Amino acid sequence: MDPEAAILAGELVTALRERGTIRSAAVEAAFRAVSRHLFLPNVPLAQVYSDQSFPTKIVDGRAVSSSSQPAVMAMMLEQLDLRQGQRVLEIGAGTGYNSALMAHIVGNSGQVVAIDIDDDIVAAARSHLNAAGYDRVQVERGDGALGYPAAGPYDRIILTVGASDIASAWQAQLAAGGRLVVPLVLRALQKSVAFEPKDGVLSSVSVLSGIFFMPLRGVLGDSEHLVRLGADTSLAMAVDDARRIDVDRVRAALSGVTNEWTTDVYVVAGEIEAGLSTWLELRRPEFCHIFAMGQVADGDLIAKRLAGPDGFSPVSGMCRATTLALLVRPLSGPLDAGGGEPVEHVSPLLVRTVGTDDLLADELVDELRAWDAAGRPMDSNLRIRAFPAERTLRGVVGAPYAELRKGESRLVFDWPDASTPSD
Repeated sequence: MDPEAAILAGELVTALRERGTIRSAAVEAAFRAVSRHLFLPNVPLAQVYSDQSFPTKIVDGRAVSSSSQPAVMAMMLEQLDLRQGQRVLEIGAGTGYNSALMAHIVGNSGQVVAIDIDDDIVAAARSHLNAAGYDRVQVERGDGALGYPAAGPYDRIILTVGASDIASAWQAQLAAGGRLVVPLVLRALQKSVAFEPKDGVLSSVSVLSGIFFMPLRGVLGDSEHLVRLGADTSLAMAVDDARRIDVDRVRAALSGVTNEWTTDVYVVAGEIEAGLSTWLELRRPEFCHIFAMGQVADGDLIAKRLAGPDGFSPVSGMCRATTLALLVRPLSGPLDAGGGEPVEHVSPLLVRTVGTDDLLADELVDELRAWDAAGRPMDSNLRIRAFPAERTLRGVVGAPYAELRKGESRLVFDWPDASTPSD
């Protein structure tokens, strides 16, 4: 690595290490050794070694491939738990940078195979890997849903695209004791889930939030989940299926009259994102999540109307037709209790509605109370299991749980450490 790039890369790695995103010596060494600028040859060095993603292929105005944010890459590599000598399959080749990081960790005795659905992405990844000295990485064209059986089985499989289903091919090509890491779409949002096989079922060993990948394309290609709330705003809404949303009417509703109710459910900041939002998403097909794709303009009317006490930040709730019922977050940040001891704000949740369907607000409040009665389950004790689509679940799940039926799998979500709901 040339001196300027080495300095910039070192600063980025140090920042990721201090934030706890990079935890292992192997992942740290890979980020220090692999030159990201060789995979983004047209991007200025200072930007290359910043913690941001870069779209690398645009089709019909939408990005279909990118170089992911380094923090997200590091987080998922830590989940993957790579070891020397392992065989790895990456679904979604991108620029080839992530493959090079993995090749560095598994070493010359290991093997990394990356597949992508587009010829030009495959060719570019091969070129970048050759330039960086990682020509031992095998890059192939193929449909990610089918895996790449010719080089299997694999000790590790990782997806760098969002997937709503768990393909049977991935489990078939995973070696005994292996691990699969996938950005799993629940209904609308993604969580990075590390699965391991257990008794013929893939069961999660790690579930992390705060990721966003472009969707898997091919035979398991998913419907679009992202709705931009107008061309003049950076705001977007994630839903189960964007086709059910009339953008103009929803935007008009968000600009109209609002009502607000105080509920009897109290939370501290963070419980919405790390628990309640997941509960709501799994149980209700009307789930929606409004967030910013970048910087929100100061004059954005909708952002101002949805802002909580600390300004605009992501908002979860439910959307049906042109009515939205949204959770208004409590105050964030600690209070000074005196003596230098911080105490978290404990605040009642508010429900803010726009539109004419008052029943939706009642349904949202019912879900808040159900979450509270179930022991307030959080993402930290969420378990996700991928059963074969035809598998009966009798006797294998307890309450509380949720189920999403997919084409090739039956995803079951439960909280083993939560109490049984009282309702």
